[in-house]
Order: sequence, then structure tokens, then C-alpha cells
Amino acid sequence: MTPVVALLVAVGMLAVVPLGLPLLGTAGIDGLRRAWPWAGVVGAGSLLLPVGLPAVLLTLPYAGLCTIAAGLGLRRAWTARPARGTAALRELTALTALGSLPVAGSCLVAERGGYALLGFGPDLLALTVAHFHFAGFAVATLAGLVLVRCPGRLSRTGATAVPAGTALVAVGHLTGPAVELAGALLVAVGVLALSGATLGYALGHRRMPRALLVVAVAVTPVTMGLALWWAVGRWAGLPHLDLATTAATHGVANALGLCLCGLLGWRLLRATPV
Repeated sequence: MTPVVALLVAVGMLAVVPLGLPLLGTAGIDGLRRAWPWAGVVGAGSLLLPVGLPAVLLTLPYAGLCTIAAGLGLRRAWTARPARGTAALRELTALTALGSLPVAGSCLVAERGGYALLGFGPDLLALTVAHFHFAGFAVATLAGLVLVRCPGRLSRTGATAVPAGTALVAVGHLTGPAVELAGALLVAVGVLALSGATLGYALGHRRMPRALLVVAVAVTPVTMGLALWWAVGRWAGLPHLDLATTAATHGVANALGLCLCGLLGWRLLRATPV
């Protein structure tokens, strides 16, 4: 795992997920929140060790909590039936957020052990860990928050496109770049729609949360443009950024600008949980 990707993964484990969990109004989430910092610190410690069994052992508590999170999401989705309209979209964003965590957790275990998982080597697994912390968990959580606070066509578009795009990206990892590109396009459309819905709302609030949400909105065209450049280039065989450069540009801006600033801004606004 490169230093940049390791730093992004640590930010996801130690900051982004703890910030996002309280914003998901899911039964049982409080217990998960209390345990998360401890498992996150231990799991992040695995990034300081060489690949091998000791590193794998440090990831197991974290991967276990990720699995519990997905279970809470499934239970919530089951008890919410039969949700309709906006309520259904709200449940979909929460399920996508919590369901992204075991993907990240299982890939972390495999990467720290130096194992291939579903045909992916350690480099792609490391990027998958980062991707599902940010583009999976964090962006889906943001989609639900915007849907609740900024109802309208843009937020509904974002809350539909982000979960669908996240699922397609996951499938595309297994099936090929065409499906992955379709997923990236949907995620980009969804995030841009969410940014449009967020901007007007953010401008009417006090300085610090406003500044954080404006940063999250401002980086969106850059981060989505870089992601699409990589996805289109990989699909069409055109020149595009390599994975390391994509992680250092798109990955950093997406993680710190969109996800971290966005979640922190909503926390400061005491947003209604998804």
C-alpha cells in the first residue's frame, strides 16, 4: 500500500466513518459508534506493519465492526418496508453507506495479508478499501443528508444515482471497465446533483459549517472530472492518469474536500440523521 493510499485509508477509518455514523439514524448505531474508535486505531495500526499475519490480526476487529454495520443496515431496510418515494430513497442511501463498509473491511484484511481477493491483487485492493470508505460510505451518507435537508429534484436525483452508481462500480470491478464506467458516470451525476442542492442551503448558515460545505461543493467538479477521466480512458484505451496519480489527486480531493469537509459541515449543523 502506497503512503498516500495508506493515509487515505487511515482518514476513512479514524475520521470519516466516526463522523458519519451518528448521521445515520439506525437502531443499534450508538453501540457501534462507541466501539469504532478502538477498532479503528487498531486497524489503522496494521498499516504501519509489513504485510503478514500480525497485520491481518490487527484488521480483524475493524472488519468485524464493518460486518455488524452492514447487518444493522439490512435490519433497518427490512423493518422500513414498505417505504415509498423519498422515504425509500432515504433507506437506500443508508443501506448503501452501511453496506459499503464490509467491502472495505474485507479488502483491508486481504490486502494486509498479501492475498488476492476475487482476482484482485494488493494494489487494487488497497484502492478498493479507500474507495468504499469515501465514494461508498461517506458519499451515500451525504446523499441521505441532502435528501432530508434539501428536498427537491436535485437531491432525489443524487439519492438515486449515488447508490446505483456505487453498486455498478462494485460490479464493474468484477465484470469489466464498461460497467465500471457506467457506475462512475452515475456517481458523478449524483454527486454533482447533491452539490447543486447543497450550495443554496449552505449559504444561509453560519460561517464555519457554510465554509466546510462550500469547500465540499467546490471540489466536486474536479474530483468527478478526474474520476471520469480515469474511467473513460480505461474503457476506451485512451491516455489517462495512472492509479497512483489518480489516488494522489482525485482520491485526496474526494476524501478531504468532499467527504471529510461535507460530513463535518453537516455535523456542525446538527443535521437530522438519515
